Amino acid sequence: MNIQSVRPGGSETEGTIKAYEILSDKERRALYDESGIIDKENLSSDSINLFQRVFKKVTVEDIEKFHNQYKGSEEEESDIVTAYNSWKGDMSKIIDSVYCATIDDEDRIRGIIDRNISSGLLKKTARYQASTSAAASAKRKRKAMKEAEEAEALLEEIRAKEGAGSLEQIIQQRQLARSSDADAFVDSLAAKYGAKKKRAKK
Repeated sequence: MNIQSVRPGGSETEGTIKAYEILSDKERRALYDESGIIDKENLSSDSINLFQRVFKKVTVEDIEKFHNQYKGSEEEESDIVTAYNSWKGDMSKIIDSVYCATIDDEDRIRGIIDRNISSGLLKKTARYQASTSAAASAKRKRKAMKEAEEAEALLEEIRAKEGAGSLEQIIQQRQLARSSDADAFVDSLAAKYGAKKKRAKK
């Protein structure tokens, strides 16, 4: 864990004491446990509350809910049209840039694009024709399958090190480990600097 000084040019001790103050504070500690961020600024409680409202913790359920609401929506179609114009019809880049899109959505996305071409909203480009050919689509699918296999292998490697469980459980385990590390860190700082503060009061 890198603890930087609060003020430019400040001593390492000042920075360490500041970290202790932050991690000892219930609200700031909660922020650290949730995000992994040590607040190096002297944030007010109002600022922390605002952060929590704007940057609420995202759960798997939140992602699934967004996924279900977004796919097939007017917003998704608008994003597909924007991506088409931005990438001049390159299907690979369209899939990569549209939220939640995977290789399994290619036919559906092509249907949306073709409909908008037919209506005159979009213009068929040479890049679109080339990137949606049978050969180009097959190449994309092979690449997607390879990436999926690599991701699964990586997940299995993580599970072997962290223990069996879902990816969400592994992430939670790491968050708990980080929280324990922070507890030990705060305790060590309390022993080092807390005693000094008590002696200073006498």
